[in-house]
Amino acid sequence: MLRTVLVGALSQLWGLINGLSLFVHLPMIAFVEIPELSRGILSQLIEVAQFDIVDNELVFGSFVNFPEDVETLLRPTVVETGYESNFAMINMGTNVIIITILFGFIVLLTLLIPCRNQQNCVGRNHRKCSGIIFWGFWLRMLIQGCLEIEISALNYLLDRDELIKVYGHDESFDNFFLINDLLSYGFMAVLTIMPIWVMVFYCYNFKKLDDKKFAEKYGSTYDGLRTEKRGVLFFPIYFLLRRGIFLVTAMFGSDQPWFQL
Repeated sequence: MLRTVLVGALSQLWGLINGLSLFVHLPMIAFVEIPELSRGILSQLIEVAQFDIVDNELVFGSFVNFPEDVETLLRPTVVETGYESNFAMINMGTNVIIITILFGFIVLLTLLIPCRNQQNCVGRNHRKCSGIIFWGFWLRMLIQGCLEIEISALNYLLDRDELIKVYGHDESFDNFFLINDLLSYGFMAVLTIMPIWVMVFYCYNFKKLDDKKFAEKYGSTYDGLRTEKRGVLFFPIYFLLRRGIFLVTAMFGSDQPWFQL
C-alpha cells in the first residue's frame, strides 16, 4: 500500500515538474511578452524546474579547469531562462552531478556481476538495482529532463567553434571541452534516436507491459499510464517530439512569429 502511494505521488510530482519545465522556458520565445513581475517569479521557478541546486564548478573545479564565459556569444533569451553559460556542463547543472554518481554505481554493479546469481543479500540487491541503474533511472532522467539537456547541448554546439577559437590554444581546458563534447553530442544523439527506440521497443514488447519484472526495469517510460491499448505508447513519443519542436522554435525562430506558427 505504501509503495503504491509513493509511486502515485512520484508520478504526480513528475507531472507537475513537466508542466512547470515547459512554462518556465516561455521567455525563450522572444515574441511572447511577459510582464516584469512574472519574469521575476519565473526566475525563481527555473531553479526548481531544473533542479539547479549545486554549482558544478564547486563540485568539479578541483578536477577540471573551467574557462570564463564569452559574453558576446551569450543569447539574451537563453540567459534569461537560466542558461547563463556558453558551456553544456555548466548549464546542465545537477544533471551532471547525478550522472557522475550514477556512473559510480554502474562501476560498482559491474564489479559485482559475479555475485548476481547468488541467492543472498548481495545477489538480490544486485538484480534489483541493475534494472533501475542501467535502465529505469536513465529512461526517467532522459524523458523528464530532455528539454533542459537539449537546450544546454545545442546552445554549446552552436557556439563550439567560436569557443575553441578563444580557448583552443590553452591545453589546460582540453579536458573541459572533451567533457562538454561528450555530454552534448552524446545526449543529442540519444534524444534524437529515443522516440524511434521507444516506439519500436515497447510496441514489440507490448504484451509484457503489465509484467512486474518488465515494469520494474523498463516501466519508467509508461509509469502512471493505462496499458490496455497500444496508443498509450505514443504519449512518451509525443512528449519528446513536442519538446524537440519547442527547442527548434526557441533556438532558431524565437523572434519570427511565422516560424512559430
